[in-house]
Amino acid sequence: MKSLAILAFLFISFILHPSISQCQQPDILQLKNGSILYGTILENKVGEYIRIEVVGKNQLVFPYNEIDKISREETPVLFAPVAKSPIDITTTLNFYGGSNNSAGFQIKASYNLPFRLSVGMGTGIDMVHYQVLPISADVSYVILNSSLSPFIYGRTGFSFPLSKAQSDAWINPEYKGGILAGAGVGIRKSFSNHNAFLFSIGYRYQKLRKITEYYPWYGDTQAVQFDERIDHLNRINISIGFQFN
Repeated sequence: MKSLAILAFLFISFILHPSISQCQQPDILQLKNGSILYGTILENKVGEYIRIEVVGKNQLVFPYNEIDKISREETPVLFAPVAKSPIDITTTLNFYGGSNNSAGFQIKASYNLPFRLSVGMGTGIDMVHYQVLPISADVSYVILNSSLSPFIYGRTGFSFPLSKAQSDAWINPEYKGGILAGAGVGIRKSFSNHNAFLFSIGYRYQKLRKITEYYPWYGDTQAVQFDERIDHLNRINISIGFQFN
């Protein structure tokens, strides 16, 4: 849990830190004597003078009768903007409370519906009592139409066992899967129309079964006996991931 707290702190610090602003294009001041100055125009008193800040934070003042032209440098567009796809791909690392085996990985494809609603299907690997392959469907809703927004989600599905239980001449255990369900809230930090960082915390339920076939060591009967164990895992689910479009 200490590592989870560190990851959560780093994420919150990141999204609350002011974004690195894009480089502002410089103003261009062309003088009648042929000189060209690049900088930031601080004051423009039309018909009288212009105050411009150049490299080194130096401020210069020029009367209007010495100025030939005022413009701004334009950055050429190297690539045409790419249209946003209705499909998002999300990859997350999941951390569950409750045992030493308490982590997982998920990859999910989501289809964006109107009003910031999306539905998706996902799979991955979870390590709970043993390794399982979850197949799940979920629905999520981004609350605000902004680069930083809370969201809510709900999920349900089924987990299939990947691990095999150890057996011997007397005992033959077999892992079975079970249903899963969950819900939670999170924060979505978009960097552009095509990628975002996600952090969420919620509830995760997982049902697991283990059926053991064994021969009793007592008595004269050789009949096979069966024992079934059902685990209901109720855990906190903390997820950190990226979304791509």
